[in-house]
Amino acid sequence: MSTQYDDIGSRFQTMKQIPIVALEEANLRAALPSSFTDKTVLDLACGTGRYAELLISWGAQRAVGLDISSEMVSVAREISSKAGMQGKIEYRVQDCAKPMGPILDSGERFDLVTGSWFLNYASNYAELLAMFQNVSANLKSSVHPDGGGIFVGIVPNPLDAPPIGQRFGIHAERIAKVEDGYRIRVTTIDSHASGEAPIVFENYQLREEVYLKAAKEAGMVDVEFKIPNIIPEGWKEPYEGYLDGIGEVPGWRQAPNFAVLVARKG
Repeated sequence: MSTQYDDIGSRFQTMKQIPIVALEEANLRAALPSSFTDKTVLDLACGTGRYAELLISWGAQRAVGLDISSEMVSVAREISSKAGMQGKIEYRVQDCAKPMGPILDSGERFDLVTGSWFLNYASNYAELLAMFQNVSANLKSSVHPDGGGIFVGIVPNPLDAPPIGQRFGIHAERIAKVEDGYRIRVTTIDSHASGEAPIVFENYQLREEVYLKAAKEAGMVDVEFKIPNIIPEGWKEPYEGYLDGIGEVPGWRQAPNFAVLVARKG
């Protein structure tokens, strides 16, 4: 996985210029705790730091972002520095799919762990379990005075029909069947804002029961898939002329390509 993203590098920044990202951000924000002012956040598979930045802007006190790609982390650090967020966000190169335990030397756990398009890199139950175990190991437990920490992530919609076709700036197709679901190839449709060549990467759409079983085994409770239903007012304005032929809201509402997974540390 590191190779495909090291090759993409800074071009990954153009991903946030495609329409689907506006829908992802709005629905992830709605799934977060109503208030997490002064809370600490761990962002897994942070990429170039988009969500770490947003979480700080939404009220988090401090964020740590981990990503397997050194190129992505380098870009994230540069962006954070330019934005004056060095004291609030720390980025590290880390393979979040391998066992890592608590990442802070102090042993401190986090109030919130996020993973936007992280769990979808698990190709089977065993790999997904390892990822959930890393989530669980870094969240405050239910015996903490503030209660159990929360995980919020974006995953391919496991309740959906095949994620095939063009929707709001991406083309996704199933390319192979695997034991617990499907392997997917995602291609960005040329960004109207950047003119960059399409970005292509592969990941997995696993079945709902596989997610539920792995989360429970890792000590997570109250696991829920929230089907996205929030479309921000005026979200299409920056993309006039770009959405033609790439899917419209009614079709996306019926079969959204992603879901927001929420779970609590038991």
